[in-house]
Amino acid sequence: MVLNIFKVIIISIFGSIYQSIGIGVYSYKYLVDLFIRIGNISDNFEKLLFIAVQFGVALAILLLFYNRIWPFKIIKDDDGNKIGINVSRCKLLFKIFVSIIVYVFIINFCNWDFSKFLNEKMVNAILLVCLGVLIILLQNKKTENSRVNNLFEISWKEVFIITICNIVFGFIFHDTSLLTIMMVIGLLFGISKKIAFEYGLYMILFLFLINFFINVPLFYGLNLNEWILLLICLIFSFITSVIIIRSTMDFLKKGNYRFIGIFKIMIGVYYLILLFLKLI
Repeated sequence: MVLNIFKVIIISIFGSIYQSIGIGVYSYKYLVDLFIRIGNISDNFEKLLFIAVQFGVALAILLLFYNRIWPFKIIKDDDGNKIGINVSRCKLLFKIFVSIIVYVFIINFCNWDFSKFLNEKMVNAILLVCLGVLIILLQNKKTENSRVNNLFEISWKEVFIITICNIVFGFIFHDTSLLTIMMVIGLLFGISKKIAFEYGLYMILFLFLINFFINVPLFYGLNLNEWILLLICLIFSFITSVIIIRSTMDFLKKGNYRFIGIFKIMIGVYYLILLFLKLI
C-alpha cells in the first residue's frame, strides 16, 4: 500500500503538470504504463486515476479564477439582499459551454475513428514535436499588439473556429490538448497570450468536469484502499495544478509560450526515443 501511495503521488504531480500546460493525457499514460504500475487494483482504477488528476486540475482552475468567471453576486440595498448577475460573464460561460458540449458530443458519439489508420503512439509523439515547433515559430513572428485583450472580446466567430479545430484535431489526434489548440489559435488570430491561455483553461475546466460526471458510475465497486489512493491523487494534483497554473499566468504577464513549446519538443523527442527502443 505504501508503494502504491508513492506511485500515485508521482502520477498526480506529473499528470497535473502535463494537463496544466497542455500535454495530452495519452502521452502521459505511456510513461505511467512504462515506469509506474500500480498493483492489486480493479480494472477501472487506472482510468479513474487519470479522471482524478483531471478533477484536481479543474478544482485548481475554479479556485484560481473563481472571481473572474463566477457570474452571480450578492447585492445589498435598502430592500435587503439581492442576487446580481454579470451578463458578460454569463455570455462567456455560455460560449465555452456550447463549444465544449458540441465537442464532447461529436467526439464521443460519432463513430469516426482515424486512429486505426495510424500508429497512434508515433503520431502523438511527432504531434508534440510539431506543435512545440509551431508554437515557437508563431511566437517569434507575433507582434506585441494583440487584437483581443479581454475575455469578453472573444466573439462567436472565434468560438466557432476554436470548436472546429478542437473537433478536427480530436478526431485525428486523440492526444491533442484543448489548451494547446487555444494557444495556437491565440497566436494566429491575435488573442493576447494571457487571455488565450486563460480561455483554454476554462475549456479544459468544462471538459474535465463533464468527463468526471460521465464516468461517475465507474466509481461504484471500488474498495477502501482504492478510494484512499484516489483521494491522495486528487489532493496532490490539486496542489500541483494551483502552483503550476499560477506560476504560468504570472510568467505570461511578461513572458510568452516559448517555454511550453520547448517542453513539448523535449517530451516528444523523449517519446520518439522510447518508441525507437521499443519501450512503449
